[in-house]
Amino acid sequence: MKTKAFLIARVSDPEQRSALPGQVSRLKEYGKDNNYDFELFEFDESAYKDNRNTFSEIVEKIRNYPEKSVVVFDKIDRYSRDSTQSEIKILDSLRKDGKIELHFPSDGLFVHRNSPATDLFRLGIGLALAKYYSDSIRDNVKRKIEQKLRDSEWPGKAPIGYLNERIDKKNTTVKLDPERADFVEKIFELRALGESYESIAKKMFKLGLRSNTAKRRRMTKGGIEHIINNPFYYGVMRYDGKLYPHKYRPIITRKLFNQCQDVNNERAFHKTKSRENDRGDGKGSVYTFSSLLKCGYCGCSISSYVKKGHVYMRCTKAKGKCLQGHLKEQPVLDEVEVLLSKFQMTEVEVKDIIADLKIKHDDQQQYYTQRIEKVRSENESIRKKKELLYHDRLDGRITVNQYDKYLEELAEREEELNAEFSQLTSNDTSFMVTASYLLEIAKEAPRLFRSSKPALQRKLLKFVLSNLTIKGNKIDFNLKTPFDTIAECSKTSNWLPGSDSNRQPTRYT
Repeated sequence: MKTKAFLIARVSDPEQRSALPGQVSRLKEYGKDNNYDFELFEFDESAYKDNRNTFSEIVEKIRNYPEKSVVVFDKIDRYSRDSTQSEIKILDSLRKDGKIELHFPSDGLFVHRNSPATDLFRLGIGLALAKYYSDSIRDNVKRKIEQKLRDSEWPGKAPIGYLNERIDKKNTTVKLDPERADFVEKIFELRALGESYESIAKKMFKLGLRSNTAKRRRMTKGGIEHIINNPFYYGVMRYDGKLYPHKYRPIITRKLFNQCQDVNNERAFHKTKSRENDRGDGKGSVYTFSSLLKCGYCGCSISSYVKKGHVYMRCTKAKGKCLQGHLKEQPVLDEVEVLLSKFQMTEVEVKDIIADLKIKHDDQQQYYTQRIEKVRSENESIRKKKELLYHDRLDGRITVNQYDKYLEELAEREEELNAEFSQLTSNDTSFMVTASYLLEIAKEAPRLFRSSKPALQRKLLKFVLSNLTIKGNKIDFNLKTPFDTIAECSKTSNWLPGSDSNRQPTRYT
């Protein structure tokens, strides 16, 4: 009866793929020369992560084989590379029990139950060297990634809307994808308006956006969600849970990104509340005053629900009994619409306001631009200092303690600069766009509010109002800046500059 042999050919590094056919050829020849009843397994663990489970499955098959068998690897490093310790222990235990022999023909090593200490020593050294080689590759990759992050460069595949571009044999960069960058910006704009991921995916498919998959299908909801939550698009890359500024051209502003995050939070809130509260429709609908309105008696939230086709509001009474009764939503909507109708401006008045604001804020916008450039420049200086410090340590010009001390100082300053960078980029440096946008909202507020669905009505109210409370049937709120100024000037028809810039929010009851 022929001896059963398990021939295992495997590679776990992309650079070794070309070696796989050679392994297979040598293993087959070894199996035939020894007249084994052999079964060959070959797999490229660098191509598919699922293949890393294949070795575990083979080990399990070997363990369950009822007779004594031979397990053959071309070399020792093919036995140990990227294997878990549990797999090594299982095979070594089977060897000690006499159930298997381990053969490494290219290394001239054959290990069995009664192998001499010299052979076992050779195997141990081979395993240690293979592990060292694997760890060394991993460390080199890690260092390369860390260096790219310090250089404000992305170490992986560019996100949709960008393309990886090779500079030379060793270096690549990231550039805007001229065909899809505009699609990404549109995705953020739609989300900021309260659109669902599914709705955005459908609209973008009609516009021509396709996934990165081979079949170029419609993007999934998950794909849209990944884009919306990726800070890369406004200039910051997230890697291993940490944020780093990158040097590539942003597609959107930080302000638009934050608006989309607000929408995400709102929708998550309403999904949760739909499970907790009786909404009537059971679909987690967004109501106009959801999470905006507080009870004037106890300070708890006011929730909305549907009954017989009408929307009602009530206090959640989270703190106990409350005097606030149930009330219809429509009268409150009518009262808000009356307020919004007070924002009356002509096109000429809008242009005059924007011109005046531009004069006052150009200097501030210039400051932001200059300061961001200084922060980036100092970050680059710190990166170079870290490199010099590293080489000084390698050359023995400084001690380990000195290296750690200087590195900690540089890291602290780098953290301060990153915090300042985040603060600067979170400010709205595109002031004129924002000012024009807010004034247009004010001018069109009554029409927008009257014609919009609850989700967009709610978004408009968040722009305009704050501190909304209701006591009985009476609503109370503050107007946010600059809408308080707009309402005040509408009363007096005074749109000339010179009014108090520190005016407190207007209060209405």
